[in-house]
Amino acid sequence: MTNTMKNTVEKTYSVDIRNLAETRCGIFFDEVPMVRPVTGVLSMEGDAPTITLNADLLEVQKRVAIASILALCLEDGEAASCIMTEARSNELAKRARSLLMPEDSFNREYERLAKFGKLRGSILATLFQVPLSEVLLRLQDLELGM
Repeated sequence: MTNTMKNTVEKTYSVDIRNLAETRCGIFFDEVPMVRPVTGVLSMEGDAPTITLNADLLEVQKRVAIASILALCLEDGEAASCIMTEARSNELAKRARSLLMPEDSFNREYERLAKFGKLRGSILATLFQVPLSEVLLRLQDLELGM
């Protein structure tokens, strides 16, 4: 890895999605092994909503599951029980991506990384701590090209 590339990926622009869920919706977290395609479950433990994540997922996949559940909670205005799977509606997935990769910072980094060409997507995935597939979809959401 070149020094320029190393300096580029040492910064992280990821949203602290767990903190956002805790502060905006009062959500607690737990992790247990689950059968795929389940990525997470939002349940009510008394008055406290809890997201139980599939412990077998990579951290970047857990972040997507949290953002998807949080996007659903913010839309409904309250935490309601739900099961999140790898297959989400396009609109929910788009809202989750906007939480994880806010438009302003994503556009800024996209432009800044232009010199890396096709590697730009991988670098963006590292910076925002999301799977590359989510970066590619975010590029489509914002009508940006690689």
